[in-house]
Amino acid sequence: MPIHNTGKRVKMWHSVPLLAFMSLTLVSPAYAFDCKVAATAAEKAICADPAAIAADEKLNKVFAELRASLDEKQSSGLLFSQKTWIQERDSCAENTGTPLAECIKSSIVDRIKLLEVVPASGPGASGKLVPYFNFEKGGKGKTKIDIQVFEFAKASEPAQLVFNAEVKKLIKEIPQPEADDPQNDIFEYSVSMSLDYASPTLISAHAVTSSFLGGAHPNNQSNAINIDVAKGKVAQFGDLLDKAGAKTIFAECEKQVLAQKKENEGSEADTSPATIKKLHSDISNVSGNLELWTFAASQAEIQYDANVLGAHADGAFFCSIPYAQLRPLAKPGFPLP
Repeated sequence: MPIHNTGKRVKMWHSVPLLAFMSLTLVSPAYAFDCKVAATAAEKAICADPAAIAADEKLNKVFAELRASLDEKQSSGLLFSQKTWIQERDSCAENTGTPLAECIKSSIVDRIKLLEVVPASGPGASGKLVPYFNFEKGGKGKTKIDIQVFEFAKASEPAQLVFNAEVKKLIKEIPQPEADDPQNDIFEYSVSMSLDYASPTLISAHAVTSSFLGGAHPNNQSNAINIDVAKGKVAQFGDLLDKAGAKTIFAECEKQVLAQKKENEGSEADTSPATIKKLHSDISNVSGNLELWTFAASQAEIQYDANVLGAHADGAFFCSIPYAQLRPLAKPGFPLP
């Protein structure tokens, strides 16, 4: 079964900044917001900028149309997500150091792109992608769930069906605490996705799964979904590079990761021959998995989660590979952007 429901009639709301919009009952057909009654710093910043007002009005429309298309469970998830985003939007200036008006306007534009599933790069995929939200309150014996992913609304082509199947794998099995677990009231599980690139030939999405199941810290895991559209299948590392090409790229990634370790650890960085040898081995062993790779307009990136290249305390690492370097090594037929 699909993980969306588009059977409901679309309702419209107009000209209500989302901060006010979220406090409404969402049953009346329209509201006219008067900027003279703007109370918070965020509302005032929106009302002081015509471009921000226009962006906020578009966000109202996009949000209302999306919410009206969702079933009750997903609608609740979207509502929770929107409330969380509003809190982040209103505090973005203090968190980023950007002027409030500029920060809020940028945040609104980014939110529209998320709700409309606009790719970070690329002309866009063939077929409509729609977001999927699921939020469930946790508690004793139940995991708190916060899922924000996306799928093709009316999947019919092989690539669309494969993509949706890969997304379902990410959210299929959510761990729940055992009844006798002394920490069975603090379990949390979240999945969030970004669309790094989309075109009629390649779809590259990135998902981060975060789980806190007791213990010392949350565990994060990155998963990329790379779809070769023409072949209608998940792209594999062997489709991209041969052994010689892989060796060249792995050597480049080893240099980048070592530089990051030195930057993070300073004079305490361990660069002994034994450590370098292990790093070489680890990068060679894990980088040949295309689930660690995402593709953007001008470069590919490999994401190494914490624990992959060392202890959890060492943190995550990444390797950026410009297409000027990757393209000459890539096998013919791989759909690089």
